[in-house]
Amino acid sequence: YSAKNDEESTLSRSALSGSLDQKASNQFRLVVINTAGNKLDYYLNRTLAISRTDCTTNQVTIDYTLTNDVSPDAKLPDYVKGRLDLGLEQGRNNSTGITVLLYGPPNTRLLSAINTTTGKSAGYLRSERNRTVIVSRLDLKAGESAHLQALFEAKPGALSTLVQPLV
Repeated sequence: YSAKNDEESTLSRSALSGSLDQKASNQFRLVVINTAGNKLDYYLNRTLAISRTDCTTNQVTIDYTLTNDVSPDAKLPDYVKGRLDLGLEQGRNNSTGITVLLYGPPNTRLLSAINTTTGKSAGYLRSERNRTVIVSRLDLKAGESAHLQALFEAKPGALSTLVQPLV
């Protein structure tokens, strides 16, 4: 972000900005917010797989997995492993808290969303710029993974993804 209009105009047109437009597309986006306020994002591994499930109905399956790759006994500084969301300055065995947002393409319909690790709902729904957003709050212990799956009814055409860059 830049407070200078000419710079912000240039930045907002780049993929780096993460700016959401409302143009018709089949782009799915994965965004992570570190709600623990620690530095354990460095150890957060994310995978995102997208596949067209049914060509006649344009159903698309999104599989995404988030893994806290830090070892439970890793000796990390308190400011790295602390859990501000839990009020723990020294953390909790290298666990982290994150909010994961999966953005569907503009004007598409979500058919289902599940956290396959727990067998429960993947989270709750929001909408931003005509995009359905699945919001999932996760608490990942050291070495733990969460696998989520969403089924969308997308438009015909090529599928694409944008995964937020981290460290």
